[in-house]
Amino acid sequence: MKMYLSFPFILFISLFCFKCDSNNALPTGTIAPNFTLNDLEGNEIKLARYRDRNVILFFIGRSDNNSTIQLAKNIEDERDFFLQSNFVPICISSERPEFLMSFSNKYNLSFEILSDITKHTQQSYGIEEGLGSSRISYIIDKKGIIRDVLDNNDANELRDEVHQAVIKLEKGN
Repeated sequence: MKMYLSFPFILFISLFCFKCDSNNALPTGTIAPNFTLNDLEGNEIKLARYRDRNVILFFIGRSDNNSTIQLAKNIEDERDFFLQSNFVPICISSERPEFLMSFSNKYNLSFEILSDITKHTQQSYGIEEGLGSSRISYIIDKKGIIRDVLDNNDANELRDEVHQAVIKLEKGN
């Protein structure tokens, strides 16, 4: 008896069973690739600008996605924690700046959101966009070294993992 697999079944298997994970992420201990991207006002922002501060680099999906909205709200809610810990949260999205500006204004976001329309920065960090891909975030120290890689699609779990990573870096572990 021959078995034929339908296209929807194959698509389901490829998206959910073989989804992207942190295997493509840059390893800890490596220098974070520098980038130059535009912020929401069109100003060029370089990662090197933050070499004297710790950075949490979040790669976010579409701004109308519930997971992205929750992550953004969590980052904003943790503003004081980031400031006290000398961390700068930066979000990078492949969306156009005007969409990101609307998103930022709608949720009163005060952190840096950068547009990577060409997706070159995302690619340099091993981020693969698309259905089933994971949300990878990087903890980068003051010297520009990747100290931790977080791979979690759940915004609330990611918030807890970020807290642990920040405390770990503060303790020098």
